[in-house]
Amino acid sequence: MNIIEYYRNHAIFPRQAVEIGVLDAHHCRLVPFIEMGVKTLLFEPNPKYCSNLIQSLGKHPNVSIHNVAIYKECGCVKMFDRWASTFVEGTIAPAIINDGYRPSEPDSFLVQCDTFDLYDDGAIDLLLVDTEGCEWHVLEYLISRPSFIAIETHGYNYKNPFLSEIQEWMEINRYEMVERDQSDTYYQLLK
Repeated sequence: MNIIEYYRNHAIFPRQAVEIGVLDAHHCRLVPFIEMGVKTLLFEPNPKYCSNLIQSLGKHPNVSIHNVAIYKECGCVKMFDRWASTFVEGTIAPAIINDGYRPSEPDSFLVQCDTFDLYDDGAIDLLLVDTEGCEWHVLEYLISRPSFIAIETHGYNYKNPFLSEIQEWMEINRYEMVERDQSDTYYQLLK
């Protein structure tokens, strides 16, 4: 789904956008909004990819970049570097299900983790979440009720391990599914 087109078609404009699990500037789906001046928070736990984000997008005064994993608790977590499929240890991640990847120490790194409520000021309009099996941990601490949420729920043989919790949260909080692509489900807040 083209997020820019979605917003244009609905004649709305986000005041604040968040992308969790960005990878690098070339994969950031919020770049058009960043260039329009929208207040944007970007989260990338892998330090080498976060460094690219800071160099490429950190020059924008409306962008805040965080080298942290959003998780179910605060502290430190071990992650495995699988490029676009970097994931938290113990998570049922797409790389394990779809690629048969077996976590190995040479691919691991430690990173700070926080709960999302520490960053959510209640004013997020657009939320994109791709955290390789930890998407639920964003929603369970979400304060804002964005008008639009894109969240990784599936892909090939992979099914998000928290899919039922995600769907129940969406229903309770009055979101409807508007589209699904090869990995994400897109939801809009009902008025």
